[in-house]
Amino acid sequence: MLSTGSISSGRAVFASGADYGGPPGQRRRALGAAQHSSIGQRPHACLRAGVVAVIGIFGLAWLGDSFIAAHKEAVVAAISHLTERAPWTFAIGLFAASVLLYSQAATARALMPLGVALGIPPQFLVAVFPSVNGYFFIPTYGSLIAAVNFDLSGTTHIGRYVLNHSFMMPGLVATTVAVAVGLAIARALFG
Repeated sequence: MLSTGSISSGRAVFASGADYGGPPGQRRRALGAAQHSSIGQRPHACLRAGVVAVIGIFGLAWLGDSFIAAHKEAVVAAISHLTERAPWTFAIGLFAASVLLYSQAATARALMPLGVALGIPPQFLVAVFPSVNGYFFIPTYGSLIAAVNFDLSGTTHIGRYVLNHSFMMPGLVATTVAVAVGLAIARALFG
């Protein structure tokens, strides 16, 4: 067990009696580094966070897969005429599903088999794959919230209306351009 020392008259004093006279921020970090509750507790917290993340990702994939599998005939019948004429419209479905599922893997796992069942050529499925990156659309994704909180300049923000945040236009432009370029390459190479 580490001894934490003490703070006397605003100065950090370690258990050995040595005085740390650095700036206040460094003093806090030095004392914080010395104040571990128990080394054995750290792996448990890390394991718990990892298990929650795995269950969250696989749970969403399982949910999406179960929903599509249960209603596959109805979904295929409803959108097959649309995707036969314009395979790129499948990208809109991928984008909408990724907004709801918050995971590229869960979206691809749930909807790509549906694309195959609809008879969409593989080159078009690969071309529309960037549209599974729609998790930025609603500002609830962890990295988006973290970026807003880390920005000290105030230029990154979530607007008064939920869907007018700093990531909306860059995300939509990047996704649209990536899908358009992918479709152009697929048409150029495969006709």
